[in-house]
Amino acid sequence: MVQPLSSLANWVLSVVFVFMVALPLILQLSSLDPQDTNENREPAGMPDAFEWAAPNTFSKAFDAYYQDHFGWRSVLIKTHARFMIFFGISPSDKVLIGSDGWLFYTGNKVVENYRRLRPYKRYQLERTRQHLEAKRDWLKARGIDYLYVVVPDKHTIYPQHIPTRITTKPEPSRLDQLVAYLEEKSDFKIVDLRQEMFEARDSRRLYHKTDTHWNLHGAKIGYNKIAELLEARHPQFSPTADEDFDFYWEIGARGDLGDIIGIEGMYEEERVRYKPESGWCWEKLGEEVSKPLLEHRGVVTAAVGCKTGELSVLMFRDSYGLAPLSFMRQDFKRIEHVSQKFSPEIVEDYLSKRKTDVVIELYVERLMVRVARLEEIEWLKADSLASQATP
Repeated sequence: MVQPLSSLANWVLSVVFVFMVALPLILQLSSLDPQDTNENREPAGMPDAFEWAAPNTFSKAFDAYYQDHFGWRSVLIKTHARFMIFFGISPSDKVLIGSDGWLFYTGNKVVENYRRLRPYKRYQLERTRQHLEAKRDWLKARGIDYLYVVVPDKHTIYPQHIPTRITTKPEPSRLDQLVAYLEEKSDFKIVDLRQEMFEARDSRRLYHKTDTHWNLHGAKIGYNKIAELLEARHPQFSPTADEDFDFYWEIGARGDLGDIIGIEGMYEEERVRYKPESGWCWEKLGEEVSKPLLEHRGVVTAAVGCKTGELSVLMFRDSYGLAPLSFMRQDFKRIEHVSQKFSPEIVEDYLSKRKTDVVIELYVERLMVRVARLEEIEWLKADSLASQATP
């Protein structure tokens, strides 16, 4: 009686094995297979017919196609990701999962910087000092004020939400190094927003939990600091008072870090919105004022502004420069912004079309310094002297 039972068991096992092997193909060919994985790339396509003639090429192309299309691939990927997140492990090496739903970016060596593993070398600090002073003097020779603004990394302001396994050395951060070096060697001061943000972080959330960027609360603090400095230097400038703004929270989509993880229904969060009592003035100006003035090396700048007779600003920025724009539009005559590092060529191109009063550079902490070439610094110095000598 044992032998028939063993044969039946073997038969059932074989059927189950064949079924499981064939199941992905069955699901792929059926209408039951969802294919959306929120991946930021196009899935591989079916190999062309002519590739059948080259077995090696066809096999690689078909393997790539099948890996992107096998049955229930998206369900398996999302299920696997949910299990990883449950145990505090990120499905992506670009995202660090923190406490209380906080996500942190890991690109641009930001975690290494947070841990104090990449201190600046002295020559980098000295070269940066020379570059900042050279840009200031070059712009001053053209009658233009200059601010260099550093937005703290999310890791800097909210370290309590970073996993305790991510430890830091008892050393100054890169931003600490730069500030201290400039205080010792230069009369130029960068706009360091850390103190204001440390003071406000417990009373209101300043960064998106699921995004690498600051929210409008954080951007308002940053803009207030910029406005305070400009008001002291330019008496004609009158920024809108905080009391003239209302803010409210609304449920919004997850941020860029949530998108990288890419699981539907996870990491939605409340987002803060601002509204002046009199409304955003630039919304009433129509599209003409938003027409780009420059197109330089494929980088398009945008122009908007409200207050006639006050300041015009040209801003070089990274993506952190987008959030303060609403406040800048409300207060400046013009605000034009370029998504790249400072460029004398762009400034000269701009000045050939329109005057500006202030140039602002605004970058997040992890991207704050591009160590300039000595030739670039020497050119700025020489051109500054030439401009001052020209009547």
